[in-house]
Amino acid sequence: MATASMLAPHGSREDRAALRGRIPRYPWARDPKEPRFAAGLAALAAFSTREGHTHVPKDHREGDLALGTWLDNRRAEERRGELSPERIAALEAIAPGFSWRPRGQRTEQMLSRLRRFHAREGHLRVPQRHREDGLPLGRWVEEQRRLRRAGEPCPALAAILAIDPAWDCAPRRHACDRAFERGLAALSLYVSREGHGRVPAHHREGDLKLGEWLANRRAEALRGDLRPDRLARLRAVLPGFPPAPRWSTRRGLRQELTPRFRHALALVASRAARDGLEQLRTGDREDGLDLYAWVDHQRWARREGRLSPARIAAIQARIPGFPWSARGSGGARSEAGERARPADL
Repeated sequence: MATASMLAPHGSREDRAALRGRIPRYPWARDPKEPRFAAGLAALAAFSTREGHTHVPKDHREGDLALGTWLDNRRAEERRGELSPERIAALEAIAPGFSWRPRGQRTEQMLSRLRRFHAREGHLRVPQRHREDGLPLGRWVEEQRRLRRAGEPCPALAAILAIDPAWDCAPRRHACDRAFERGLAALSLYVSREGHGRVPAHHREGDLKLGEWLANRRAEALRGDLRPDRLARLRAVLPGFPPAPRWSTRRGLRQELTPRFRHALALVASRAARDGLEQLRTGDREDGLDLYAWVDHQRWARREGRLSPARIAAIQARIPGFPWSARGSGGARSEAGERARPADL
């Protein structure tokens, strides 16, 4: 027995009367499930009238009715041969161009809208909320990007690349790319105004901490982690970037493989070979050396660009898989590393 929730808002007598006018030959009285079907049919008619198509998203709801699921079930019944001819006729009459196999047809519709967008705008950077002729083109293009990034089959990929071979699976720049562009613009402004690139550590350009931003890029460059294209653009603004760390030029010997460093490395390598470094804790000492503080200091120095390539190579040669990043360190030097004296490390 049909309840009021099944009939409202799309299964009311008024809705069914309106549908009888559109589909006069449908045997409403003989179908025992007519109220439920009529509710879905009325919801689909409302969607079609509003959107101009019947490509209902799977999770879409019209009022209290899960219309996307309802329509998927009707299509599945049609494929299995379980949908009556009367219901098939009713669904096909509800909107011109109704398709029982919507995926291929929808792809062609979206591609035609995409070609029109490209001809008009000159690119395929479709805003995510953009609609073309009532169709959610932006959401569809975003879904193609997701499929391509995930390595899943993307039937429309060849057609999209035929429209624009330069189309990229992630055309909108990542947040870190936008941050880099912003920092580079601020640095260019500072250099043109001041005539040099010696940005004080706490200097701000507007609300951007330019001194901190430049120090981070310098540390990335010294570690070899800065992308080549970014390094080239920074050198176009600051020739010779990155400068050598000031403390290492004053105390160059400490950047070399001194006897103290070699001895400390041998102790840590012995511990790594025996027990691994994952279980190191603050205060673990061998021959007077705080092993945890030494390892933590090497991590910190490399992050800051203050560890010479010779020391990095020596550590990696003696301790393959040395844990340069530690869970929970958060990029900040630990208390043990702060307490340790550089001469000991």
